[in-house]
Amino acid sequence: MADTKSDGEDTFVVLRALRASELGWFASVRKQGREQARQRGLNFNSDVMDKIFSEKDLAQDGISVFARHFPDGKFEERPIRRQQKNWRLVGDCVDGPGLENVAEGDFFWARFSHGADGVPHMIWGVVTKSAASSVHKLIRKEMEAELADGMVAWEGDSPFAKRVSELVGIADARSGSQAFRPRARIIRTLGRELIANEVVALQELIKNAYDADARSVKITFVAPLTPGVGEIIVEDDGNGMTLDTLQNSWMEPATTYKVVNQKSRLNRRVTGEKGIGRFASARIGRKLELTSVSRESGRMVEANFNWGAFDNDDRFLDEIRCDWEERSAPANSKSGTRLLLRELNDDWEKDEGAAFVRLNAALARLVSPLSQPDDFRIEIITPPDLSQHQGEVRPPAILGRPHYWLTGDVGRDGTIDALYYGPDEDLRQILEGDKRPVIRLDGNAPRCGPFSFEFRVWDRGKEDLDEDAEALGASIRDIRRDLDAASGISIYRDRFRILLPDTDWLGLDLRRVNNPTLRVSNNQVVGVVSISRDGNPSLLDQSSRQGIIDTPEFGDFQLAVREVISKLETQRAIARQPAPRSAERDSKGIFGKLEIVPLRDYIKARYPKDAELLKTLEETTRQFTEGVTEVKRVVARYQRLATLGRLVDGVLHDGRTPLSAIANAARFGRRDISKASGDELRGLVERRFSVIEEQSQRLFDLFRRIEPFSGRKRGRPRETTMEEIISKTVGLASEKIEALGVLVTLPKGETKVTVDESEMQMLFFNLLDNALYWLGKVPEGKRQLQVDVERTARGLNVIVADSGPGVPQDIRDHIFGPYFSARPEGIGLGLTLAGELAAEYDGELVLLENGPLDGAAFQVSINRRVGEN
Repeated sequence: MADTKSDGEDTFVVLRALRASELGWFASVRKQGREQARQRGLNFNSDVMDKIFSEKDLAQDGISVFARHFPDGKFEERPIRRQQKNWRLVGDCVDGPGLENVAEGDFFWARFSHGADGVPHMIWGVVTKSAASSVHKLIRKEMEAELADGMVAWEGDSPFAKRVSELVGIADARSGSQAFRPRARIIRTLGRELIANEVVALQELIKNAYDADARSVKITFVAPLTPGVGEIIVEDDGNGMTLDTLQNSWMEPATTYKVVNQKSRLNRRVTGEKGIGRFASARIGRKLELTSVSRESGRMVEANFNWGAFDNDDRFLDEIRCDWEERSAPANSKSGTRLLLRELNDDWEKDEGAAFVRLNAALARLVSPLSQPDDFRIEIITPPDLSQHQGEVRPPAILGRPHYWLTGDVGRDGTIDALYYGPDEDLRQILEGDKRPVIRLDGNAPRCGPFSFEFRVWDRGKEDLDEDAEALGASIRDIRRDLDAASGISIYRDRFRILLPDTDWLGLDLRRVNNPTLRVSNNQVVGVVSISRDGNPSLLDQSSRQGIIDTPEFGDFQLAVREVISKLETQRAIARQPAPRSAERDSKGIFGKLEIVPLRDYIKARYPKDAELLKTLEETTRQFTEGVTEVKRVVARYQRLATLGRLVDGVLHDGRTPLSAIANAARFGRRDISKASGDELRGLVERRFSVIEEQSQRLFDLFRRIEPFSGRKRGRPRETTMEEIISKTVGLASEKIEALGVLVTLPKGETKVTVDESEMQMLFFNLLDNALYWLGKVPEGKRQLQVDVERTARGLNVIVADSGPGVPQDIRDHIFGPYFSARPEGIGLGLTLAGELAAEYDGELVLLENGPLDGAAFQVSINRRVGEN
């Protein structure tokens, strides 16, 4: 049976507010069970029945209807019988999930319909406060006045009948359009909940003053600064607002005013385009009194906003009015805006004014602390007992005395143009191989767009800060406290700082854990990275004012900034670790200094007759030598694991393709067997097995190339050829070589050697991995890698050359030192351990002054266990 109205059908909607006297039936049902309940059914007013069944002879004993309980869908015939004063619908009138929750004030509803055949139909249900609170609230709000007699019936076409049908979900299908009508509490969402805290809220109001061309902003705190009382006054000397600006911009949420007008009269790039920053005042206090004198009109506008009134959940945004007044400004009035924020939401006095410490630190970084503008200043005025927090907001003096300094720009194509200054050095340009360095990520320019940067770094040891403390008349503790407050790298868009939920958004502390000698930690650097809305449109602020939306462009931005920081870290390492003397760079590598034999020989010569001393000396020498040998084994093991880790991605990629082909061949082979027969089946199966065999061989070759890194056969040199080792090593990096489009030239021939293959592959993989990284810094089409093998009188040389940017002159003497790396994420052990492996074969690893290609060229000498052709 259809529930919707048909042609020729009369419908009535009944609504009834249940009274306490009627709840006895429900209580009886709950207590005694349905069958024993004394009262069964629900009463209908006689006037209502007359209205619904006007064509029926109500003098008869009763009328039957086909009634369906709406929630459970049961459809049964139910009689309506006359009683002394009313009519009763007989049966289990209130059933299903609502039964246990029915209470006084809940609503019974029914929809009656009867067509030309005169057969009445009814669907019905109950709306309870507990199970349908929102619908119950709307019925009470919109129709309770109509229910003065407890029950009412409306004709189906009446507005009330249609509204009840909509609310309980039985309305006929209709169409139309309606605008969004926000509730008043959206202001609370935009202000108090979307803006993280009171400090962020004040920053938003200051940025609005900056957009209005203010040159100064004064923030005055009036005690007591506790919730519900106290005042904060934010005054600026900007352009002020006209009445039109107030009504059609300031009071228009999500206004497009700053989207259309992106530059101020002073040609400042405006900072707030979302149009919600002004509601930060609702985050600070419950009431706002706004006074503004317009530079344009010379008139004064006053407006009052009771943000507390917007907390009413039952009212819509357009139902709350805000009073305003416009008049001539008093004589000698200056343009600007004054915001008086009253009945504060936060306790500014708790924890000895900790909120003021946070506010000063935040405002000192609101505009770049490394280049304070002359055309914008911020002043804080506090009550007398908090006077230590007042005054003009300025960065700490230590920021003017960095130990290391790097500033410059990264162009849209990734080119770095930078100046560096370090201890006892003149300002100089950062150059690499007589060319400016280039940032390329996976061979391409970063997608984030151009940006400028300035990084200042301090060594924080006591001996490093003594001179600064003396010059500034401060203690080491004070300097470290100021550095802590200012530390980290901040992003500034059009001069104003973007707040980030994580101050170490670049992961500097984690990088330092991996290489504490080379990397700087977050508390050692004060940095500024400047972007713009025009130059970096893909770096978008989150609506919460707490970060940048995580996009591929932001990922590129993080990688690019880390690469710039690595340039400063490299220069710092050079300043802190002078290049080793040539005598120190012998073939014994980093373990060369761990040599006890000279000491043993000296003691033997000095005390030849002391048998007990000599015995102890021999035992100590043996233990020391064994210890160094074990350290070498451990270092080699970890280096092998590190190399293996870099290979995992390539193995997964290269292995996935043949595995997929094998799986497809097996699946289609099973299908062929089920569908084909005879000679046709044989041909199909042979083709499938051919694919499986071919792809299995690819997997076998892949595993064979990587097997030496497993360590299972380590320490067992075998005879092979150097060309085969090099070919296998290059094969491990085939994916990256293909992605970069590198032209690779490998040696021909068969130069026999007897070596540990895993050691040789580790050595050459480190050189290959470095070469591929730096080849990504040159344009595609100019990326070449060349490996040559040549015999010498003592053994052989292998030269690995690339066409990358080359090794800058100022770091050539440092690259073989442990923990030195020019790569942003480098650990600084690759070349060091490669040199160690070469030394194991009485050889060495050197950087050639001139190689066969334009970039870097490394030569590996192998002078032991080299066979003959």
